[in-house]
Amino acid sequence: MTQLKPPLGQADILRAFANYDAMPGDPYANLEHILSSTFSRTELNSLLPLVFNMSASWHLHLPLIDIHGDSGAVDRPPAEHYLLEARLTEVGALALGSRWVPELVQLVNGNLHTGGDCPGFPPERVLAATRLPESSDAQICEAVGPPAHPGNCVVEGDFSALSKGQRTSLKFSARLAVSDRRINVTCLPPGSAAASLVEALKRDLKSEAVRSFADGRPPFVRNESSVKDRVTVTYTKKTNADALLRWIEAHELIQVGCSVALPAPLPNMIRNLRGLSSRPDEQVSITDVEQVLGTAARSGDI
Repeated sequence: MTQLKPPLGQADILRAFANYDAMPGDPYANLEHILSSTFSRTELNSLLPLVFNMSASWHLHLPLIDIHGDSGAVDRPPAEHYLLEARLTEVGALALGSRWVPELVQLVNGNLHTGGDCPGFPPERVLAATRLPESSDAQICEAVGPPAHPGNCVVEGDFSALSKGQRTSLKFSARLAVSDRRINVTCLPPGSAAASLVEALKRDLKSEAVRSFADGRPPFVRNESSVKDRVTVTYTKKTNADALLRWIEAHELIQVGCSVALPAPLPNMIRNLRGLSSRPDEQVSITDVEQVLGTAARSGDI
């Protein structure tokens, strides 16, 4: 009987990078060469979406692959892989020789970006909770805090139900600020991109409902994401600013709701991390990860 090979995954991709010496601090290597040195053409093509997901800093708190070149964006696919160079991030390298770091990455990054239902959490707070001595469920949940998105959008919902492993709903919203007859939109929710938001607002702001409180003239929308990572909506002096703000707040690309659930209660997941990280045969300590995150934060990589 033919034995089926287990499906390839993140661990296989990390090993391929290590075998090619595409490690942090090493020169970037051609992505095509890295992958083809380990995988067949069929395997390579099937793994490319996962490779790009592992590098998507706009989706992930802890990217595992560092791509040099046009790695895409929320609303734009990456360049062809043979045009790109890559190497592992520091966290990706730590995950290679650890049993608990891959579990940490899974909890921190979540899987909403791949169509799953697990939100991510701030890595520093998850590490702080993992460091706690034996503690109650409430203390662990307080230490971790609510879910968070790398784009720093507002996250609202029943965090208590989520932490207990129950299915619930979360709302991710952009941050809006008003100044000088202008509404600044920053920190977009998952799945929203500045370019698509600008096009949608330009179209929808021409509706009769908006004209009724915008003095008959649609506000001017501008994409400033290339400079200040924001979209601006400028309105006239006669516009009802409060009504316009409420209308923008309710726009489908400004706030995104989704059904979420963790695979287990959050305290249990933290205790599992604590147990794995303290095993005698574990090569990576919590301090190792904290040092990497501190270095990445200072360099602007996270």
